[in-house]
Amino acid sequence: MQLKFYACPHCGNQLLFLNRTQPPAPCCCRAMEELHPNTCGSPDVHIPVVTQTGGGTVVVDVSRRPHPMVKEHYIEWVCLQTRRGFQVNYLKPGDAPRTTFLISPGDAVVAAYAYCNIHLLWKA
Repeated sequence: MQLKFYACPHCGNQLLFLNRTQPPAPCCCRAMEELHPNTCGSPDVHIPVVTQTGGGTVVVDVSRRPHPMVKEHYIEWVCLQTRRGFQVNYLKPGDAPRTTFLISPGDAVVAAYAYCNIHLLWKA
């Protein structure tokens, strides 16, 4: 399963597609832009850190050095991709830059994504 993330450059709407081969329909009369995980900028406060704690519990911390979580700069959501699917947890200013997921027995983590309102998409 390949996840593809898109955002409208005008209004900021976001889409997530599974195995999408064609670009999505326009939004606000503009083409949606594919979001590619960042590889430069501030990785020390953006790259998700995945910890499996047992019993199917998966904790995702957004970086080893906590990401700011204020109105002007925060992590909007974290997406956990597994062999069987994906889950998204939303965060808001004031929350900790951490979230917990529960995966089924036999499932396994493939990737974790974090979306920063300023620095966009990051992947681990």
